[in-house]
Amino acid sequence: MSYSPKIVLGLGGMGSATLYHLSQRGVEPMGIEQFQTGHSKGSSYGHSRVFRSLYEKPQYIDMTQKSYELWRQLERHSGHHLLTLNGMLFFARPDNKPLQDNMAIYRESGMPCEDLSPEEAARRHPALSLPGNSTVFYTPMAGFLNASQCVETHVGLASSSGATVFQECPVTQIDISGDQPVVVTEDGTWKCDRLVVTAGPWTSQLFASIGLPLTVTRQQKFYFEGSGKADLLPGKLPVFADYDTDFYGFPWHVKGIKAADDIDGAPVNPDCPDRSLNMSTARELEAWVNQIMPGRQFRYTTGETCMYTVTPDRDFMIGRHPSNPNVIIGAGFSGHGFKFSSLVGRTLAQLALDDEANIPLEMFDPGRFTGIQEPTS
Repeated sequence: MSYSPKIVLGLGGMGSATLYHLSQRGVEPMGIEQFQTGHSKGSSYGHSRVFRSLYEKPQYIDMTQKSYELWRQLERHSGHHLLTLNGMLFFARPDNKPLQDNMAIYRESGMPCEDLSPEEAARRHPALSLPGNSTVFYTPMAGFLNASQCVETHVGLASSSGATVFQECPVTQIDISGDQPVVVTEDGTWKCDRLVVTAGPWTSQLFASIGLPLTVTRQQKFYFEGSGKADLLPGKLPVFADYDTDFYGFPWHVKGIKAADDIDGAPVNPDCPDRSLNMSTARELEAWVNQIMPGRQFRYTTGETCMYTVTPDRDFMIGRHPSNPNVIIGAGFSGHGFKFSSLVGRTLAQLALDDEANIPLEMFDPGRFTGIQEPTS
């Protein structure tokens, strides 16, 4: 049996960031990934993940600001462009209560924002033609992240700073019954002082004994091409979200206009998810894109599937395992978590080093679902 002081299990958005932040502290951690790093089988890949700052809970708004600073630091460290800050436009009927509530909370935060008329939105962004009675809310502290590049950058810098990375190394068992967790893989067995588990859709399988209530769902995203590309680019068009339909979209980036719905799909087994596309959803999104950007004749070109891993309350799990304080869990981030991965990675690294976390963790305690109090370390 080999030994590593700190092991990170799963190197997607959160795990890669954790590995990076540990490596910057001179720890020389080990990272284990069951597939190739940057793989497309989970939730942390692709050219665009929304970076938004509009939330129903003030803590997430504060976390957005902290995440922004960390992404900019990572860009300076790596020399890679990761975050495009082109703003985000939210719209709905005037009686849409969730949007009204979120707008009120956002204004209280003091973050910059603007109430726009549909006419003003069209003047600024000529491609858009929103319904005449729409409530329109603009937040400049928003845009999108290149998810795959973020993961690759975190892993690459961690490796160059002393981290050891094992790829295509499935874990067959973890033993957390003792003070030093043990990780068994097809390539070897390791003991560690701290084990950070950021396994995405596979987290529940690893922790079946405490029954973490994580639901894994199948999600879809679609790409559309249309005429007049110049004013569809990130410099001219923000990320946009329709609170009435729960549809959202990105400016033209790499593959065209990307659109998806923020509605949980059907539950799936992460080992064998259905990768087929529901073309009726593609047609709905195509019609929506053509409705709010008329005259462009958008047409479907391609699509992809991914997975969400969510908790019952949609808040994350960040904290120590309820029965072993040397095991740290980061889970339940899908749907709105990738933007925070720089910050969550730093937080998980702080827990692994027994440092004080830079964000409040009460609302993220994994023990809130199990009924088991988190032990003191």
